[in-house]
Amino acid sequence: KLSDLDKGVIPVVPIRTQFTLKLLNKTTLTISRQQLLLTPAYAFTDYRSQGQTIPYIILDLATPLTRGLTPFNGCVTISWSCRTKTARLLRDFDDQLFTTAPNQHLVAEDRRLEELDRLTANSKPLSLYVL
Repeated sequence: KLSDLDKGVIPVVPIRTQFTLKLLNKTTLTISRQQLLLTPAYAFTDYRSQGQTIPYIILDLATPLTRGLTPFNGCVTISWSCRTKTARLLRDFDDQLFTTAPNQHLVAEDRRLEELDRLTANSKPLSLYVL
């Protein structure tokens, strides 16, 4: 941690490297370069991206500092990718994201809806009269 930076600020500093080439005519050439280690990209949240697919994607499934991550967030994030060959994970994530049972209220609501669906499918159709 750098003491003069606020929490959450990441310094971007150039790196300098140098290497030497030996040419066919026996001369030596020293090359120095300086660059920023950045990858041009853009980011957006799982809420912003629903319904989109992205051909090349780097996924970050780590739990955000501001709120928890649910399996629904994770599934939406994974569904952005068009194919597994062009998707990469930025970093490791908590395995419980996809192995924890859903919220008990959601499970109860799913059961209620399934029962309503079953009752509807087994009921007699209503006759409609047009006047």
